[in-house]
Amino acid sequence: MRGAESEKLNILPQIVLTCTNLIALAAVVFSPFTHVYPMATIGVVAFTCVQLFLPACWVNVKSPVCPGNFAQFFFWVQIVLVPVLIGYYGASLGTLTHLPPENLINFAIGLRTLGYVSFCVGFQLFTSAAKASSSDSNQLGEDRVEPISRFTLYMIASFAFIGMVGWFFNYGGIGGFLAYVSSPDEQRLRDEEATTIAGALGNLLRHFLGFSIVWSWSEWVRRNSKTQSVMVLAMATAVVAGLLMLANFSYNRGNMIAPLLALTAAYSKHVRHISFAVVAAAGVFLLLAAFIFGEYRSTSMQISDLSLAEVTSISEQGGVVDEIQIYGAGPQLTAFILEGDEIDSQTQKSGTLISSILYPVPILGKSFRETSGVVRFNQMIYGDADNFDQNIPYDAEFYLNFQMAGVVFGYLLLGFATALIHRQFFFARRPIASYAWLTLGIWTVFPASLPVLSQICIYSFWPIYVYAFFRSFLENDAKESGSVQQ
Repeated sequence: MRGAESEKLNILPQIVLTCTNLIALAAVVFSPFTHVYPMATIGVVAFTCVQLFLPACWVNVKSPVCPGNFAQFFFWVQIVLVPVLIGYYGASLGTLTHLPPENLINFAIGLRTLGYVSFCVGFQLFTSAAKASSSDSNQLGEDRVEPISRFTLYMIASFAFIGMVGWFFNYGGIGGFLAYVSSPDEQRLRDEEATTIAGALGNLLRHFLGFSIVWSWSEWVRRNSKTQSVMVLAMATAVVAGLLMLANFSYNRGNMIAPLLALTAAYSKHVRHISFAVVAAAGVFLLLAAFIFGEYRSTSMQISDLSLAEVTSISEQGGVVDEIQIYGAGPQLTAFILEGDEIDSQTQKSGTLISSILYPVPILGKSFRETSGVVRFNQMIYGDADNFDQNIPYDAEFYLNFQMAGVVFGYLLLGFATALIHRQFFFARRPIASYAWLTLGIWTVFPASLPVLSQICIYSFWPIYVYAFFRSFLENDAKESGSVQQ
């Protein structure tokens, strides 16, 4: 009986998702712009078929917040939600100077759909959702919880010290942090300043602070998850979430939301299971808060002057539809790039892929920046201004360099990479490891831009690299000690 109930619980999210997609399909078919963007229908049908026939891409119920689920959710926004919004409200202009031709937008929808199917085929080939899920319940029992070693304590303390140094370099001390938090104008002023060595070090080292906080929490919950009450564990985790917000505060919402999602995933997998319904409700609240914060950062208001009425006013002024389309990498962005590429054929001659990957690299990447996809895209929008705040989507980058084959092969590789991350997330025996793997999984698929992924790998993942190195060193040392004893 329990097995049957479990099967019903596992299949229920798929039924709900399929019904949701069918409703979305009907909405697109009967939308005012369905005759303008007929490819939107193909995208929704493709997403529905993938969910029906590729079981590795099904919703994972045991760990609602995991790399596979996050990837599918973001693709759902791109393939299903954005076309529905375009069908009723039209394509949002955003920062674009004009909307590209309708035939190019339809072509871009087809490219994104082709990319999604290729991603899922790669994911299906290199992972098994059933094996990953079954390992979830076995790993905890295999991991013996031993007293925390002195070396681990030293490492956590070192991470915290390095992170505090970076935090002070980045914000200029507590006063600078308070000034930065209090008004978005402070961020705009900082963006206009020339980069300094202290600022570069601050941006590089401050990520160690948040990682040390989660690492400390990870070691604590591993030893207390079975003895402490749910309330104590939840309150301790809430405190850690608050500290993470302070350690990672930025007007770039992804830098704050990603650690919170990773912490939630680690808690649900290793401490107490969080139901899918709770995750969904919390996700809606988080997205709403992120939207309001995004609208606030575009103002010049002091945070101390905000009231409930002003927060409500800010949320009413913003365009939710525009926000979803732009951050969901709407097809108009890719179409805009393709339109510019038709006018200027130099992009195809020189290529952008290597330049986009090397774009964020200090010194070495300087000579590649002018030919990178991100610079070309922003120059199409802003002209020759030194403003590079718009991200070039994966599918546009792949197509510019290798046409359709590039889109297929590029997304296959992304599916393969996400599958590896997904499996490692489930095999992780420590909360800190799950935290790290989900962080990698988030930035692999979001915001779906090679220069952003390259920048994150170069500047933000050093705590993960150092942790992985020493973790591997300790495990190899333990194996050698065991061999000697035998």
